[in-house]
This record gives sequence, C-alpha cells and structure tokens, in this order.
Amino acid sequence: MTFSKTLALPLAAAVALTTAPGLAATQAATCDVTPTADGSAARNRGMRTNDGGGGIGGWASRRVTGFYKTVIGPAIGARCALEPSCSQYFLEASRRHGLLGFPMTADRFVREPVVSAPDRPYVRGADGSWKHPDPVDDHDFWLPTPQLTLADDFADEGDALDAARQWRAAESQTPRERTGDRAAMLLCAADAYWRAREFGGMGRVLDKVEADSAMSTGLESEIALLRMLRAEGMREWASAADWAETLAETRQDEAEARRARRIAAGNWLRAGLPSEARMTLRGDEEALRTLATHEARKPASPRLGGALGLVPGLGYAWAGEWGNATRSLFLNALFGWAMYETARRDEWALFSVSTFFELTWYTGSIYGGIDAAERANRRAVEKTAAELLDGERIPGFSHAATRENDGGAAPEGGAAAVPLLAVGVEF
Repeated sequence: MTFSKTLALPLAAAVALTTAPGLAATQAATCDVTPTADGSAARNRGMRTNDGGGGIGGWASRRVTGFYKTVIGPAIGARCALEPSCSQYFLEASRRHGLLGFPMTADRFVREPVVSAPDRPYVRGADGSWKHPDPVDDHDFWLPTPQLTLADDFADEGDALDAARQWRAAESQTPRERTGDRAAMLLCAADAYWRAREFGGMGRVLDKVEADSAMSTGLESEIALLRMLRAEGMREWASAADWAETLAETRQDEAEARRARRIAAGNWLRAGLPSEARMTLRGDEEALRTLATHEARKPASPRLGGALGLVPGLGYAWAGEWGNATRSLFLNALFGWAMYETARRDEWALFSVSTFFELTWYTGSIYGGIDAAERANRRAVEKTAAELLDGERIPGFSHAATRENDGGAAPEGGAAAVPLLAVGVEF
C-alpha cells in the first residue's frame, strides 16, 4: 500500500494566502502516516499505534493540565526546575503513550531533584530562566514511539508547529538510504511549518531537501510550490513570482503551467513590477487584456488623499471607505464640540484634554486619507490578481490525501476548490 501526499493548489490561492492570515492553520492534516512492519510508511487514518493519539489518557491529560495551568499554576507560580515543565511533560507523555503518561509523570515527580543527565548544559525554559533539560525522549527511548502518527495527531489538534518537529524527528531516525521517505517527511514538515507560519523553519527544511540531490531529484514541482508559499507568506513578492514561474516550467500540463504563470503575474503586480508581469504573460492574450485594464486605471494619489483628509473623513470617503469616513467625521465633530463647550465654560483642564483628542483624531484623518489611498491601490492589485485567475478567490491552499485502492479524497473547499496543481509525494 502506498501513501501519496497531494498538495492541490486552487485557482487563487496566491491571492488569498496573505490576506487571510491563520486560515491555513484551519485546513485538515494530510501528512498522516504510521510505520509498517517492514519499516516503510503507510496510510493508517483512524488506527493509532500504541495509543499515539493519547486515547483516554490523552483526553484526561489535557483536562488535568488545563485545570493546573488555569487554576493551580497561577497561584503557586513556576516551580519546576526541569525543561519542559512537569505539566508539559505530562501532556507530551500522554499524547505519545496514553495512560502510560500518568506513571511516567509520577516517575518524573520522584526524580525531579536529581537530574538524569547532569552533564548536559542548561537550557532556557519558556519563562526565560535556566533549567535542566529532561525531555520525554530521555525516558521512553525503550518504548516504540510512533512519531509519524504523533505528527498527524499534533496536526489534527491544530498544533502545526509540533507536527513539523515530529516530521523532522521522524526523518532524522530514518535510514539515510531511504531518500524517498526522508524527502517526503521533510516536505510534510515544510507544509506543517507553512501552516504554523513559521517560515524560518520552513526554509531550513527546504534547504536540506535541495542540498541532497538524491532527495530533490523528481520533486522540483513540490519544492517550487512550497518555496512560493514561503515567499508569499513573507510578502517577498518578487521571489514568490520567480518561484511561481519555476513552478510553471515544471508542469507538463499547459493549463496548469498557464495558471502558475498567472499567479506569478499577480505577485509581480504586488511587487510593483507590472512590466515583469507583462513579460510573464506573453502569449496569454486574455490575461494580457486583464493586465492592460489594470494599467489603464489611474492609481489613487496618497498626496491627494492626505490633502482631502484635512476635511475630517473626506480622504476616507474618496478612497471608498465610507464606514471609516463616517467614524472620522463623528469623532472629530464630537471632540470639536467638546473643545467649544469646555472653552465657553472656562473649564480649561477639560479643554486641554478635549484638544489633545481632537488633534489626535484630526491628524488621524489626514494620515488615514494617505493610507486609504494606498489601500485602494492594493485592493486594485488584488482584484486584478483574482481576475487573472478567472475571478475565483479560494482562501488558502487545499490539501488532499489519496491512497491506492481507496479512491482518495476530494480537495477541501467544495466545488470551487478546483486544483491548479497536484504534486504527489509517495512513501
């Protein structure tokens, strides 16, 4: 049985990726594998090796830990001299080994004053203090630790960062000659880092894959896709455009390549380089017409927006932000009236306070007019980028997992989530 991870790139993922932060973390996990008897990795949704999901023990540990952290912990303060803390140790042990987490934690309480590895250097704990390192790994090495299943469990719980760490741990324990499995695990780690918006870790993982030709050969599309995601997440639009063009070059299907080039064009527009977008779209007449319409539009002038902002709310209104315009006008009128009334009554202390707030709202109206013009220009770019992708705006990337002989699963997001790219990694 072969597990295939598919990254399906919908029509307008690049448009919505950075405009809706956090949406990526809500997507379902797809790197979901557990080791088989022969040492290979196979799909095993619903079956937890050694209660890797925690089962009753995991459920109980989350409740006990939650009660401790919210009720007992704040009352007694940080007292643990080990890293991770006893509560975090209990949670992780229970996630890995279910009910066995309880006696493992009891053992930890007994030996806490005596560090099991005194020769190790101190580490900084979550509170910034120096602590003795005492991870769960030091005390369950003789137990089978299903890290692949554990990575899936973390992802299912929305803990993408810990899922990424488990993928990396699994890769480090995989024999070096199994380059295919190692590459797939690292790409799953990169995907999890992206969901956690931890772009530094994502870059390091991709660097590791690319540094080993035995791992990277044949995965050019996957790497380009993830590199593009990382660049978009970091708002490095020119780099994202370059990677989208690389993605287009790796696709055999012309429709997929064309859509990748259109994503690249959208990123060139975000980078403020419409000439590069035009070069990318050469030969695509429909997309070039959309781009020409965008270039024919006169951009909003921030200077004019600021000047109009001298009249409270007018700069916002000119940029089409009527709600902001109404609030700005109301607040300036309110504090202007307060200045008048306090001056008329010779209440100069209150007059000073009213004047301070009025000046704040008035200068905010001027700055808001400038910023509203910039936002209007950005909205125009996003609108054009969406139109280049046929006007369909899909929030985030849809991921689907498939398995031989079970027909696979459809991409998330409903009928609108038509995949642009489907790049598979087999274990």
